[in-house]
Amino acid sequence: MDSVTNKQIFELLQQTSNDVQDIKQDVTNFKEEVEILKHRVEAVESENANLKKQLSFHEELIRKKNILAFKIVEAENEVLQDVVLDLLNNKLEINATLNDLDNFYRICENKKTNKARPILIKFTREVTVREIFKNVTKLRGTGISLAKDLLPEKRAESKTL
Repeated sequence: MDSVTNKQIFELLQQTSNDVQDIKQDVTNFKEEVEILKHRVEAVESENANLKKQLSFHEELIRKKNILAFKIVEAENEVLQDVVLDLLNNKLEINATLNDLDNFYRICENKKTNKARPILIKFTREVTVREIFKNVTKLRGTGISLAKDLLPEKRAESKTL
């Protein structure tokens, strides 16, 4: 059996101590890097929250020119343009033309139910939407209802009120 001398033991202890010091230094470096990364993540999260607020603001601006029309009977071969213009000109009694409309379409894909799908109507000017809501009482007795096109969060919030 080889005997281990005190000098060898001392050298092994010294090497082990050096290794432990190196590991401690590595841990300290990792901790510093983790702190730097934490600050970066916090900055990115903050920027993300700000960007979400800006996006919501811009989406709300865009949606201010939209309305949703509910319970308008959906015919098999309907011409949606005629349906929308009839709603605006005959039922709401505003003088609307195609130039006042940006786009319009039925939303929801489920055609199999007997329920009429809502119509999303996008206008070129917000003033037209205000005029429509001034005349919304003219829809009494028709079963048709109108609503503002809200963001999903705002829609859920208004449902709880």
